[in-house]
Amino acid sequence: MADPDFKQAQDRWSERLLSEERFADAVAILGAEGQRVPFIRAHLAALSEPLCAALYGDFKENATREITLKDVDAEAFDVMQRSSHHLDCKLTPERAISTLQAAKLYLIDDLSRHCLRYLTSLQQSELDLKVRTITAALKMSYCLPEDLLLRYCREMLLNSKGLIESPAFAEAHGSIIHALIQLDELEVNEEVLWSQLVEWSSNAVRKPEMLGPYADAVGTSTKRQKGESDGDDGLGGNEKAQRSAIIRMIAKHMRFAGVSKEFFFDSVRTWLPREDSDAVIGCLWLGRQSPDVWACKRQGLPTSERIPAANVTVTQERPDAQGQGVQALLAGSVWKPPATNSRLKISAPASMSKVALNFSPQGSVWNCHLQYTVLTGVFKTQPSSIDVEGRTLTFEFGRPLRTCWIHPGTLPEDAASLTQVTIFRRKARADVAEEAASRLCKNLFPSSTDAASSH
Repeated sequence: MADPDFKQAQDRWSERLLSEERFADAVAILGAEGQRVPFIRAHLAALSEPLCAALYGDFKENATREITLKDVDAEAFDVMQRSSHHLDCKLTPERAISTLQAAKLYLIDDLSRHCLRYLTSLQQSELDLKVRTITAALKMSYCLPEDLLLRYCREMLLNSKGLIESPAFAEAHGSIIHALIQLDELEVNEEVLWSQLVEWSSNAVRKPEMLGPYADAVGTSTKRQKGESDGDDGLGGNEKAQRSAIIRMIAKHMRFAGVSKEFFFDSVRTWLPREDSDAVIGCLWLGRQSPDVWACKRQGLPTSERIPAANVTVTQERPDAQGQGVQALLAGSVWKPPATNSRLKISAPASMSKVALNFSPQGSVWNCHLQYTVLTGVFKTQPSSIDVEGRTLTFEFGRPLRTCWIHPGTLPEDAASLTQVTIFRRKARADVAEEAASRLCKNLFPSSTDAASSH
């Protein structure tokens, strides 16, 4: 039976071997900076045949007792040493990614698997750690396993609010920021998102390794000019100019239709070029239409999707003569109820959850109700929404249906023609997030996903 007290003593002895230089018999020169770290070469050699050959073979490392590891940073080397001394690796997302790179280079497969198990074990609620993992992978040009990255992205999208409010968001790599703000599926308060992005841009100009695709916005200079005084936010004049350039790039993908007039005027307006600011004000204040992306709100993770027209059958029926006078409502045609009582039958192979009826610009939209039959009887439902300007009636029903009927009410003399019937089916929120996450993965690591798809 294991003795916990003795195990603690063993750990304490191993920690001494690592921390006290008098026990070391070699020096590792790490990373691009050439940081020198003393170590016990026998322990490191036991991890890997390539390292063993370098430290004990006919190479200069054996004679000089120094080994240069340009592709291993201090964090990864510490994990390697702790592993060889049978100690807890004290993994973090950053240490795990840098160690995975080193372990791959020196063929330490068991250590690679241990790091991947750590990354796989992160819980759904640990958004901070997942953002930090992807950020570390992007900074180190390490391609995460495709299934792990997809899971991370899906879970981030399912909790978009928690994602943008997490401390790690303000320290995220620019590629994450750029990919996220382009998604319509991002379910966030646009005002909170804007505030978080302004904070992120301030951090990014201080830490150029965060910039990613925004590096072009700040130009080649990331140093503060001499003689500049700090503002309240600690940024010099040159850094403030760089931040403004980043925010203008970000603004192209914001959805300002989702912010209040007061917030735009107080917190957004001054960041934008005059012509862009005027265009948004014209849209928000004066109701002017705009083709720009900011004029639309994000759709979030919709729970319904359109069923292709090819899979839907719409026919005209007379209830007093089933099967008589059936006429297909083909794409591009129009339909107006005849004077005699008639109805439209809508059938689809997949379960329907919503039906939208679009009417022609001319004439009056006529009243109607939707009828469906189930085991418990015949039910009628009125439109759940009426868009007068868009001339659309929408019916939504709680139970999935494959067949329903549209019954026109009393027709006005100038009854409008029905121009389109659109059918939707219910879709699981997680499935929508999965599809959006797949696109997010491709935007984050385009080269790795392209390579995977080619095999």
